[in-house]
Amino acid sequence: MNGFVSIYFDRQSTSRASTTIGKINKVTNVQFAHLVTGDVDAIAWVQAPDSQTFREALLEINSVNGVDHTSTSVAL
Repeated sequence: MNGFVSIYFDRQSTSRASTTIGKINKVTNVQFAHLVTGDVDAIAWVQAPDSQTFREALLEINSVNGVDHTSTSVAL
């Protein structure tokens, strides 16, 4: 299962964006994460062998200090 994760940062957090993105890049099954311009703060590409592992990666991304919420688009 593969998909893009749009990441929205917590504006109240004292975490630096570069620190937050560094932690996201260390999440298992995250192939890459980058800061971006536009409506979202960052995007990540998650590539997992199954839906459960994909879900675990999403939960871990959402638990990173500085992340407010995410939105996922699964590749078909």
